[in-house]
Amino acid sequence: MDKFSSGFSGRTVLMDAAARGDASNVERFIGELGRQMEDGETALMLAIRGQHTDCIRFLLPELPCRRKDGKGAFELAIDTRNSTVLKFLVDHILEVPAGLTCESKGRTPRGSFGSERELMRAVHLNDIDAIRRHLDQACFLYQGYTALRRAALLGYPAAVRELLIETCIQCERGWTALMSAAQAGHAECVSLLLYERSLTTQDGWTALMWAAWMGHVDCVILLLDEARCQNNKGETAMSLAARGGHVEVVRLLLDYESELDGVDGRQMALDAAHAHHQTTCVDILVGSS
Repeated sequence: MDKFSSGFSGRTVLMDAAARGDASNVERFIGELGRQMEDGETALMLAIRGQHTDCIRFLLPELPCRRKDGKGAFELAIDTRNSTVLKFLVDHILEVPAGLTCESKGRTPRGSFGSERELMRAVHLNDIDAIRRHLDQACFLYQGYTALRRAALLGYPAAVRELLIETCIQCERGWTALMSAAQAGHAECVSLLLYERSLTTQDGWTALMWAAWMGHVDCVILLLDEARCQNNKGETAMSLAARGGHVEVVRLLLDYESELDGVDGRQMALDAAHAHHQTTCVDILVGSS
């Protein structure tokens, strides 16, 4: 959403038109493009859920937007199981070179954009045979993603297995496939990518922090080896979970992050829970003292 100034708001006229499939009013009110409801929903997402392709074509600039649960327009298109909508989005995504760079602490990609086009299309469609045919195109970035990271984000474990040649490549700002799988809550993909544990983003976030922040308990359990780390702001996985009100994650991390070197991890999480009015997390953390 960085390119839009409007940020989060209520439902707009554009959103109503997109939800109805009213393409003429979508075009008329296109100035409202980029606004999101409180849960992060956009006009594009509403059009996708309604399978209104005439509206979708006007709303494609909203593709980078994500809801607060981490889902984007492409993931919602997969949920509709509408092949026309899905192919429309895939074709658009693969026509727009982003030119993003990779700032790596792990492995370095071979380049960005270019001939990985067919491999990324195969990943988007979860076409395992096509992935195998185009593995010679692996280890390139497309719009800041490796094929492995995209498969992990979408929750395609079979595709992840085929693409492990890309393990430990860090994309823009240090993101890895493991982090994307953890953020999206795909535990099976996380289990296949544990080689990437201990890598962090430029902001110091681990895969465990992303899983904790999003409240994905199954992923947190798999990533406990990353406990006791702090990001560049000093936050821990437990403090992030407390801030988000993820009670089960807080309970799980209490034994791991209550005491850190020179830092009271429990108090840090308690402060985060207080600041964000997460009363159940406050009760748990107070009771553990």
